[in-house]
Amino acid sequence: MSDIWTQLKAAPIPDMRALFAASPDRFAAFSASLDDLLLDYSKTNLTTETLALLLQLVETVQVTQKRDAMFAGRRINTTEDRAVLHTALRNRSGQPVLTDGKDVMPGINDTLAAMFAFAHGIRTGQITAANNAAFTDVI
Repeated sequence: MSDIWTQLKAAPIPDMRALFAASPDRFAAFSASLDDLLLDYSKTNLTTETLALLLQLVETVQVTQKRDAMFAGRRINTTEDRAVLHTALRNRSGQPVLTDGKDVMPGINDTLAAMFAFAHGIRTGQITAANNAAFTDVI
């Protein structure tokens, strides 16, 4: 891996205008889309060589396997020895998210519902400040 980092650090940083001048079809080569999502990295200093090195780095550090472990609810947070549940917070599919064989979604949904109720209470004035006045600003 250190060899890849060394090569990336040593790679020249080309001029953007020169990149487009040398490759008028740069957008086609340095963009990707899926449905209505467009990733346009043609307007970066990325070259074919640096892209290849970055993709090699992705393989070397096993990003795909780590992503799969995250979605599977494995304990990938080594500092706290627990699963990272970023994906569970955004799971609106109704499907369970298992961590150590337990579905964490009921607890997450309960917490999200409590947060929604609190925010709704602030917005409607049902929850007030210590002086019973409505909140006007949230910082």
